[in-house]
Amino acid sequence: SYDYSNTYKDAHETRKITMSSVFNHKINSRNNIRVGGILNLIHFNYYRRSRENVNAPVKEVINSKGQTQTVQAYAQWQSKPIDKFTITAGFHFLTLLLNNSYSIEPRISARWDANKNNSISFGYGLHSQVQSLGIYYAENNNAGIKTMPNKNLGLSNSSHYVLSYNHAFSRNLKL
Repeated sequence: SYDYSNTYKDAHETRKITMSSVFNHKINSRNNIRVGGILNLIHFNYYRRSRENVNAPVKEVINSKGQTQTVQAYAQWQSKPIDKFTITAGFHFLTLLLNNSYSIEPRISARWDANKNNSISFGYGLHSQVQSLGIYYAENNNAGIKTMPNKNLGLSNSSHYVLSYNHAFSRNLKL
């Protein structure tokens, strides 16, 4: 049978306006500073109607719309204390204004240029991210009382470690 069955509807719309700015300053031939910020204005409209199985009734699972913002700021200092060695250190700040969760993330890296064709680098950074807004706005309806158990969910974060070796075969070919 090819009968129409209206048992599922899913519509997730997210719009984002981003404003960013960066300031670079060369202190001298061995030191640079970079400072910047990013503001995201996020508007969303999430809707889902479905059922858990073939015999279950169709229920409205998600019906949320609204807006929130994320604010980011960062600063980094790059120094070349001796020839062939570069250190970059800084931090990144991220906050979700929906629930005022935030993270201050340190970042650091070092690069040694062994010669004009070879370099070795190491870096560390703490990185955070905002989950999909639908997760924060998920609702429970228990005996007519609606709650949003994830609204105060913090940012997810992870530590990233990077070790790299770079070799330049020519000016236009690098590995």
